[in-house]
Amino acid sequence: LCIPGRGFKLNADGLPLKILRKNLTTIALTWSVLSFSNLVPTSHTLDITLDRAKLIYGIIQRMDMNMDT
Repeated sequence: LCIPGRGFKLNADGLPLKILRKNLTTIALTWSVLSFSNLVPTSHTLDITLDRAKLIYGIIQRMDMNMDT
């Protein structure tokens, strides 16, 4: 999802926390905008949470996903 050489911000334990939108590839950024406005609406769109990154990755990779909450 990220531009080569860029990546996730990590939390204190070294686990992925979020991706800044400026670090996304063009296709990932396009899907993130669609997900923010249509799939899982939110008002906070500055960065991508790990859950949303998984959704975008699944879409790009054409993976079967269960969207039940």
